Amino acid sequence: MSLPPPFELVTLRESGDAFAEAILLAPTRGAGTLVRVGRFDRLDFALALEPGEALAQARVAFPLCMGALASALAAHSPPQRPLAIRWPDAFLLDTVIHGGARLAAPPGCGEDEVPPWLVFGAEIALDKAGGADVPLAMSLAEAGADEIDPLRLLGDFCAHLLSALDARAHESLDAAAQPFLSRLDLGKAGLTRRLADTGDVLIARPGGEERLALRDAFDPARWRAEMGES
Repeated sequence: MSLPPPFELVTLRESGDAFAEAILLAPTRGAGTLVRVGRFDRLDFALALEPGEALAQARVAFPLCMGALASALAAHSPPQRPLAIRWPDAFLLDTVIHGGARLAAPPGCGEDEVPPWLVFGAEIALDKAGGADVPLAMSLAEAGADEIDPLRLLGDFCAHLLSALDARAHESLDAAAQPFLSRLDLGKAGLTRRLADTGDVLIARPGGEERLALRDAFDPARWRAEMGES
C-alpha cells in the first residue's frame, strides 16, 4: 500500500515494537516516518512528527492525531457501536476499551524548547481482543465489523490527519480539533468544549471554564492493561 506524502511506511515483524522503533528512527528519518507492526489482529503503529513549536504547544498534535484516528475508526465501526474517546488517550467502542495512544518527546526537552521530534503511537484491537484474559477489551471484529484491512485503516488515518493539519493552517484550531472534541466522553452530554493551543481541553461550566490539562493526563499503563498488554 502506498501512503500520501510525506508518510513513509516502515513495517516490522509481528513481535516488533512500533513505538520504540519510531522513537529510534525519528531523529534521523524525520517527520512522516510511519512504523507499523505486521500483524492483522491489531493495528499497532507510531508516527514521527516535527512540530516546529515549543513542547508546551507541540502537544496539541496529540489530540489532532487522536481525532484523525477516531475518524478513521468510526468509518469502519458498526453504527450501533458508538466510538468515543476517554480523556485523553483511550478509544471506547460502546463504552468498552478498544485501543489507546501515547506520545513521546526527546528526554530532557523543556517546555519552552522546540523538540526536534515527537512520536505519536497507537494500538487498536481489530480481532479477538476480548478473550477470557482481557475481559475489558472489544475488537472491531467482535463489534461486528468484517474484513478489516489494517493498511487501509492506517491510510485513512493519514488522510484524516492531513485534513486536520490543513484545517489548523487555513481555518482554525477549533476546526481541526472537532473530530477529537466531538467524540470526547466527559460523562455529561451538552458540555461546550474547546481545545487550547497546548492541547488542554477547556469546558464551559457555570461560573467559568474548567481546564483539563493534557501534560499530566496521559495514562497508557491503564489502557494497555485493559487491553491485556504489559
